[in-house]
Amino acid sequence: MNGQSCAGCLFWNGEADAKWGDAECRIRAPRAYPQSDPSYASSVITVWPETRYSDWCGEWRAKP
Repeated sequence: MNGQSCAGCLFWNGEADAKWGDAECRIRAPRAYPQSDPSYASSVITVWPETRYSDWCGEWRAKP
């Protein structure tokens, strides 16, 4: 499945042939979340949303 799913999208940071697992969607800026683990230097971490290869959002752009 590669059509207009995350696997075929320009903004998806994953492997197009990976038929399992999640990867990052980078169509928008990462989100900030509070971090409670004292081993981190910062109290906030940033992450991109994780999506599956077969997901879709309606803002799909073809990879070059």
